[in-house]
Amino acid sequence: MTTDDVGAADRKKHAAHKRQPRRAICGMGSVHVRELPAPNGGVYTYYRAVRRIKLGSKTVTVAVQRKTAADAARALEEAVTRKRVAYGQLGPEHLTVPEELSYVTVRDVMATWLETKNDDGDLAWQSYRMYDSRIRQHILPVFGDEPVRTLTYPKLRTFFKDTLPGKGLGDSSIRQVHIALKGALNVAQRDGIILAHPMVGIKAPDGRKKRTTEEVKELRQAAKYLNRYLLAEAEKIGESARWLLAMVGIRQSEVLGMTDDSLVTRRSGNTRTRRVVISHQLARVAGEHGCGEWDAKLGAFPCGRKTRGCTNPKSEAYWALVKTKSESGVREIVIPEHVWQVLVTHRAAQSKLRQDPLFNPVAGEGLDKLLFTVGPPTLRKDGNPRTKSYLGQPRYGQRDREQLYGMIEAFKKDSGLTVHSLRHVATTMLIEAGASRESLVATMGWSEKGADQQIATYSHNDRAKRAAGDVSVFFDMFHPAPVVAPHQNDDPTEVVPDDDEPPASLQTVSR
Repeated sequence: MTTDDVGAADRKKHAAHKRQPRRAICGMGSVHVRELPAPNGGVYTYYRAVRRIKLGSKTVTVAVQRKTAADAARALEEAVTRKRVAYGQLGPEHLTVPEELSYVTVRDVMATWLETKNDDGDLAWQSYRMYDSRIRQHILPVFGDEPVRTLTYPKLRTFFKDTLPGKGLGDSSIRQVHIALKGALNVAQRDGIILAHPMVGIKAPDGRKKRTTEEVKELRQAAKYLNRYLLAEAEKIGESARWLLAMVGIRQSEVLGMTDDSLVTRRSGNTRTRRVVISHQLARVAGEHGCGEWDAKLGAFPCGRKTRGCTNPKSEAYWALVKTKSESGVREIVIPEHVWQVLVTHRAAQSKLRQDPLFNPVAGEGLDKLLFTVGPPTLRKDGNPRTKSYLGQPRYGQRDREQLYGMIEAFKKDSGLTVHSLRHVATTMLIEAGASRESLVATMGWSEKGADQQIATYSHNDRAKRAAGDVSVFFDMFHPAPVVAPHQNDDPTEVVPDDDEPPASLQTVSR
């Protein structure tokens, strides 16, 4: 063998001149130097690192390239670790992240998520306050100072299956916590803070409250008789307009936020329609603490008080007309003429009330034109006159509820009905009357996406009665009903309750 032959054999074994062998120790991977012509006529050199790893039953090739051999080897280790974490062979704590990301805590990503949702306009103000409360009270005390990348599936599963139910939280509240934490972790995964999502496989509970048989029965009775007796009581205290709108199914905050402009007449050719326009709702926006940050362990702000008692408040609570619960909540409801007359009569009386020297509305756009406000001054509980006039100020939801409870107590004790129950009753009555899906969506302000689920929730009325006509036609196809004289088969001893009579608890009420 000549010298040239030995050199040729050596070059074949070690590939190109001055390069490493093609094979390295098994499992260590290989680092190869590569040379490419540069645009300036020189040579561009880089290092390519390759390793084959076993992931389950598959063998995967991991390859990276860097400017130096050391950087290539380091990047290869990181790439292999990411692959193993994504597959589940290693936990997320093995990941190497940039120093600025390694200190990102759950508190940080929760704040980022909430601010982003609010800035994008995805949250109504009530939803923002609700999520802020759930984060402060339930997520931050447990995970607030923990790095996001250390969260694991077992840890979060215990949190949702044991910790939260152990605190007495219901399904609806747990669902809200789930939505907030999962949304924040989605942001962390998007920003590269975490590679694997630790909440995959943790299902949120159904937030809808399932009604009992007694609750269903109560709503069905209320749908038949409540409007008759409630409106009679409302007329006695001069509140017919307020509770007529409630029986249509308009939300409490939407009714209390109605202004003079909420009653309009639309004309189309020779057709005229009277309408109630729902474009906003009344809100009591809570103030903010200025005494410091929320203490998750103590469950309070540094001052130890509620917002209105904060020693250094950042802002005070105030009234405002805000957006409806959702975009679908903006709607117009056509009403008959006799109902229109009740509403415009109330509007005229409210306009006259604004001429009273004691009329004292709160500051804010549109708040001096509210249709439903606090009435004339009354005596305090001690019998002395009030020192301040609240005439014309927004009506608190609590006072509104107390008025309803007082009217219901006049004809039915311990009914358990709330202001929002009237919305349930209205929906039940509309479905019972055969209202279409489109009519329900337009009246109730539901979204198209959730309409079917809403209808299924409220369809607890007598579906058998609604299907009776179709079933009768089906039987007539093969077993026609015989022609008999009226009441020929009636049993005179059978007692059949009259469906038009009120339940026993209401029959004692004088009409």
